[in-house]
Amino acid sequence: MPYRKDRLALTDADVADYRGGVSASKIAERHGYSAGTVIHALRRMGVETRGLSESQKTIPGRPPTVLAEKFVTMYRDGMSAAKVAEAAGLHPATVRKALKRQGVKYRKKSEPNTQSGERFGRLTTIEPLGVGPRGGVKEWRCRCDCGTETTVGAATLRHGHTKSCGCSKLTDNPISPGDPFGRWTAVEPAKLGQHGAVKRWLCRCDCGTERSIDATELRRGKVNSCGCLRRGPQYRERKSCRVPIKMVGRAFGRLTVICWSCPKWYGKYGWVCRCECGNVGVYKGHALRSGSIVSCGCRNLDTNVQPGDVYDSLTVLRQNGRTAYGRHAWLCRCECGGTITASSDGLTRGTTKSCGCHKGDGRSLRPDGYIEVWCNGRKWLEHRLMMTWKEGRPLKRHEEVHHIDNNKTNNHPDNLELWDHSQPPGGRVSDLTTWAKQYLARHQPEALVTRCEN
Repeated sequence: MPYRKDRLALTDADVADYRGGVSASKIAERHGYSAGTVIHALRRMGVETRGLSESQKTIPGRPPTVLAEKFVTMYRDGMSAAKVAEAAGLHPATVRKALKRQGVKYRKKSEPNTQSGERFGRLTTIEPLGVGPRGGVKEWRCRCDCGTETTVGAATLRHGHTKSCGCSKLTDNPISPGDPFGRWTAVEPAKLGQHGAVKRWLCRCDCGTERSIDATELRRGKVNSCGCLRRGPQYRERKSCRVPIKMVGRAFGRLTVICWSCPKWYGKYGWVCRCECGNVGVYKGHALRSGSIVSCGCRNLDTNVQPGDVYDSLTVLRQNGRTAYGRHAWLCRCECGGTITASSDGLTRGTTKSCGCHKGDGRSLRPDGYIEVWCNGRKWLEHRLMMTWKEGRPLKRHEEVHHIDNNKTNNHPDNLELWDHSQPPGGRVSDLTTWAKQYLARHQPEALVTRCEN
């Protein structure tokens, strides 16, 4: 039905028909409104509306569930609605509604079978203390075998959660100093609870860690170690901690692993290693395995590099001071004829093998479009290097190399020409004449001589 925004105004005939028994749906069909709109209009007019009829309450095509007589008898004999629903193959809510439609009175939850004088562990019930909303007993006053009277909830008694006033902790599974619990060993009581029972014990782990542990967790086996047990079976016991066997005793360069380090002993976590020089230090495992650390630092002070030694394409010439990190620096000559200063670590570890000429073909493209090449241990612009070879002399700072075809990567000698931008913007005639003579003497001296002869 389309939504109508305007209010419905019913006539006196509509009100009379509704009072006479005509449904709101029939009246709504006359005006093109919904039944709810008609109900609201009637209420605004002060007409008392009626609820749904019995025919309207029944869903068409889905008749209400009717329980067989045997299921009704089972419920009346004391079986719960859930058990009846299970026997009939229905939902408990469906069974309860069917029982209500068939006139069977729904009974309240029966009172628990707990009676005065019953025993639950060490407790004996004396009298009920509270009644719940359905008539059941909420709490019981109980007397323990030790003579103590206490109040216990009825549910905890039935489920077996409470079996004494607390005195059983003194006699059931007592803990004594020296008792083992996994890797823990009980040392002494740390905290007392009610009735003098020990609530927490000071325990010592096999790795040496001491901690206060709850007594109940120790008895139930919930705590077995300080955490070292989670590292796996490949760990063995040490004084400082449990350490992997696969690392102890291994050599990494000049370092030999002794044991695992704890902050309690060495101030930080890591591997305690002894160097060949006798020094002891703590280092990370990944640094040892990757080769980043091979000594305590003494390796940088004494080096076996000597003049004349050959390392790949480099030949050591002489010592050339020290690097910024304090290592020995050596002047070396490459096979290509270039020279380079390399550190002793770079030569011995193989990280420095040439002056740079072995990096591909030695050519690389710069972001500005020019090509760089390696020569004599440093980078040069290829077009300036070609013009130097073409002119037979080093280029001056004020001299530039121009590409004729404007292609910066075409550095053929025929495509390059030398430009000079040293001319002054202006000055005295005598100064300009002197500059012109110097320029001709530098670039075309024969023209200057010929001019003077004429």
